[in-house]
Amino acid sequence: MPSTITGSFGNPLLAPGRASVTTVATSFLSRYKDRATFCSRKCKERASIASGKNYEYQRRARLKRQYGITVEDYDRMRAAQNGACAVCGTTTPVGRVSEWTQDYWLHVDHDHKTGTVRGLLCNECNTGLGKFQDDPELLVAAVSYLERG
Repeated sequence: MPSTITGSFGNPLLAPGRASVTTVATSFLSRYKDRATFCSRKCKERASIASGKNYEYQRRARLKRQYGITVEDYDRMRAAQNGACAVCGTTTPVGRVSEWTQDYWLHVDHDHKTGTVRGLLCNECNTGLGKFQDDPELLVAAVSYLERG
């Protein structure tokens, strides 16, 4: 735990015996935990842009950074899969709907060892594969377990 700094520092809230920097910061953060605070109006404006006003830029950057694909690549994969999950085939997956496109999200599935993109999955299938650590042997063992029961 960081050491607590006390003293006046020109601030009556931090006068000796009143409060520590840690106490004041903790009090402030707990009081305003549901609100974003910014150091300046410029930073607030940047955050506003990043939170949705420039969705297409964010989407392009995320797909390129995380998976090495373009939005056009994503759209081609989605069209090739007829807008459905590559595993279960659902076209209306349970989960989040994009507030910008009003369409269901399909997750980009990729090999965690090689980074190769395999396809687009609904949230349930993507999470399921992740829980099985993308290991075919574990999936076969799970299928055999389900067939026994």
